[in-house]
Amino acid sequence: DVSPILLYTGIECDKSTKAKLKKFNASLVDRFTRRVTHLVLEQRPRGQLKRTLKLLTALAMCPAESGPTIVHEGWVQQCIKMGRVVNESDFVAKRTGLTESALKRRELSEQGLFSGMCIHVTKSVKPPPKDMRLIIEAGGGKYAGTASALAKSKCSHLLVIASDEDLTKLPSNALGAIHAAMNGADKMDNSKSGIFQRELILDGLMQQRLDVGNTHRIGGDAVFKSVKKKRKVSTFGAAASAAAPPEKKAKKKVSPKRAPKKQAAPKKKAASKKKAAPKKKAAPKKKAASRRSTRSRN
Repeated sequence: DVSPILLYTGIECDKSTKAKLKKFNASLVDRFTRRVTHLVLEQRPRGQLKRTLKLLTALAMCPAESGPTIVHEGWVQQCIKMGRVVNESDFVAKRTGLTESALKRRELSEQGLFSGMCIHVTKSVKPPPKDMRLIIEAGGGKYAGTASALAKSKCSHLLVIASDEDLTKLPSNALGAIHAAMNGADKMDNSKSGIFQRELILDGLMQQRLDVGNTHRIGGDAVFKSVKKKRKVSTFGAAASAAAPPEKKAKKKVSPKRAPKKQAAPKKKAASKKKAAPKKKAAPKKKAASRRSTRSRN
């Protein structure tokens, strides 16, 4: 049997418990790795579970892919009492806030919750992008550091987790790629591509299924159609209009440059004629002066 490697979250393992872990050949770590076999939670009434980064990361992983078993601290105490590893089933869902149905779905899953997805998280989202990256990659998804990187992804499902204040900062190529991925599905509601609120990830982890319908979706197919038509409508209009002004300014600059060229030509010709006249008058004076000098010498 594999020796249990425990990771606590939301609570600390007290000194007394640490000293007794050897009774069932267990060890304790303080960081999340794929070697962790059990994530230990505090016993809490249903609905009061702390959504820690360690818990969310564990929930993203399925047991079939080395995901840790989630238990509460009562399991550790029972193992110490019995001097061996006891069955976890009685210490998983009870008094942790996790539903039995969600844990059952996780147990039966054969892949991570975000497998086949490429996800970009905007800067203002909480948990921050660096923490979201750990969760997404633990769940088998690909993390796109920028929206442009998302647009280049070959994944069939492209998602952006965004806050309202970051919506207008999304570039056109990312919006176009998401819209194309949405149109690739039979129906928009069945597509996992789109722009969503952070609850898609957080609630999805707690329920062990992603609600890609309209609950957490920002905008719909109509929004992306307006994006295609120069994005004159909806919240994306501001982001799109920023690209239009440079084209209009370029057209206005062309016409004024042609007119001055025609007006400048006559001025140059007039100036050249006036300068040439004095040169012809100066020639006779020099010749007359030279003739007088020769007569005086003679």
